Amino acid sequence: MDALTETANSLTDIRTINGRDRRSVAWILDEGFTGIYRIHAQYKLKRVDVVRVAGVAGEDAGLIMIQRLEPHIGYVYYIAVARKHRHHGIGGMLLDDAIEMMKEEGMREVYAVRDEGNIGSQKLFESRQFETLEISEFSERFGWRRAMSLKRRMTLVSGEVLLRRSLLTA
Repeated sequence: MDALTETANSLTDIRTINGRDRRSVAWILDEGFTGIYRIHAQYKLKRVDVVRVAGVAGEDAGLIMIQRLEPHIGYVYYIAVARKHRHHGIGGMLLDDAIEMMKEEGMREVYAVRDEGNIGSQKLFESRQFETLEISEFSERFGWRRAMSLKRRMTLVSGEVLLRRSLLTA
């Protein structure tokens, strides 16, 4: 049995955590991010709509932060996996779980951003049928004013790539 299979078999749960319980997983963000991304992730941990945490063998292994931007639009703020659990499919399991949750809640599309140089993030999102969306396409899709409002809520900054996936197919 390979390490990925062992991890998948020992995944005990993916659960939602709320309120003060969110502080208990802040260390995962500390391991996953540096600089302004760490500060922003810690800030969003307290304020985002949903935080889902993956447990492996009774231990918190990773988390995903999800926000509803509009009634039919979801957004993935951050995915972080603890160092010792990386490269075992935890990030993918969290993203799959989030996609299913958003579909069940009636969302039609989901957005995310990734740093231009983050190849691991690029591969993860591409493997889940996310496509790169140019800012000009985003503005055409929503109109300038609405696009600006959505981008501000996403905290989209220079050097990041906007990603989109329809939840109506596949």
